[in-house]
Amino acid sequence: MNCCEEKKLKGCLLEADRCLQCYDAPCTKGCPAGVEVDKFIRLISKGDIVGAAETIEKDNPFGLICGVICPHESLCQKDCTSHKLGRPIDIRNLQRYALETVRKEGRGNSAITRDEIPVQRINMGGNIKFETYPAGEGKIAVIGAGPSGLTCAMYLKQMGYQVEIFEQTLRAGGRLTQGIPGFRINQEMLNAELKVIIDSLTIHYGKVFGADITLSGLQEQGFKAVYLACGKWREKTLKLPGSDLKGVYNSSDILLGSEWQKRNHQKAAVIGAGNVAMDVAGTLVAAGLEEVHVFFIGSNKEVTAWQSEREDAWQKGIVFHMLALPEAIVGEEGKVKAIKFNRSKVLEGENGAWSVKPLEDALNFTYAVDMVVTSIGFDTPRDVLTAQGIELNKTGHIVVDANLQTNLPDIFAGGDLTESHSFSVVRAVGDGKRAALNIH
Repeated sequence: MNCCEEKKLKGCLLEADRCLQCYDAPCTKGCPAGVEVDKFIRLISKGDIVGAAETIEKDNPFGLICGVICPHESLCQKDCTSHKLGRPIDIRNLQRYALETVRKEGRGNSAITRDEIPVQRINMGGNIKFETYPAGEGKIAVIGAGPSGLTCAMYLKQMGYQVEIFEQTLRAGGRLTQGIPGFRINQEMLNAELKVIIDSLTIHYGKVFGADITLSGLQEQGFKAVYLACGKWREKTLKLPGSDLKGVYNSSDILLGSEWQKRNHQKAAVIGAGNVAMDVAGTLVAAGLEEVHVFFIGSNKEVTAWQSEREDAWQKGIVFHMLALPEAIVGEEGKVKAIKFNRSKVLEGENGAWSVKPLEDALNFTYAVDMVVTSIGFDTPRDVLTAQGIELNKTGHIVVDANLQTNLPDIFAGGDLTESHSFSVVRAVGDGKRAALNIH
């Protein structure tokens, strides 16, 4: 162990020692994947780093990835009792340290390498259940090879099922490989972690749900259950005058494409204030743009990006403009020259709902930019889902019961398809595990 590693170990031991080891630990209740947070911290404090890593991976096969990008401040760390003593335990970094350490020692992902049917525990609504599951048999189909689908497939396979994943793109990983920029997570580490999971499963690529595969078709092929985890992949559009000008993009164009980099943009307006918008803005800064501005129709209260994402954006010099309702994109010779805004006012509704209305024209303003990026979220493929007979709610998300089952027998759904909150890997993992246990 070199000097830097020894210093890091001492720091983690000291941080773990601060844990109060609460009875009925709120941190564990706050983890959507059901990781025994108090247990792995206790093991770290005793110097058992391998045991801590195995504890994490028992419930979360994406443990190392979550140790880098998990929104811990709004989940496990949110209700940490140590808040009352000054500051909460740095749970995410302790998790990251444990898993990075075992990887450096050459140990693989214990969630994948175990052969026995695991004794599972699951956190559902704060109730942790301990059960031993008998071996399963038969074929199960999983639609989507993102974190939720991969997790579900992995657990079902370990329970004895023959699992096949159907992925519409040519690459597994979902948002992990098709949306998270390089400055957010080390891509080499990400790919290595994903490869171990992907290589252990059967995945059919280029299979579009609703076209190449259907629920009735899968049932005819002998699949006894289906888990829908294909996520929200249709990007919402902002229909403004001037949207067809050169220099107008959506978030996928920036995070997945490179054409925009050839046009020497210098001043960008990003429309939206979610986590994806923060990733877009950060990517533009990393590319060397002189100015990056984020415009949002609501106030700071309505911003959906995690606090850590916003703070990171501020530190990068990204400028935020609140209560700005886009009116039109102004062009010159076919290219973006500026964007016009109405000053808006937030109108609060029932159950946390809100809307905005434009104020008088005297408060309108125009901002000179040569690039506009819309990042206002993604929609579920409503037409595809309804054509399959699946019930949706008013927001277009699949209606599921407490067991993640849809209105159709033996058809389950999870992840972004069922929830309107911001995407997070750990929530996707939690749904994938819950679905596997309920299918079984």
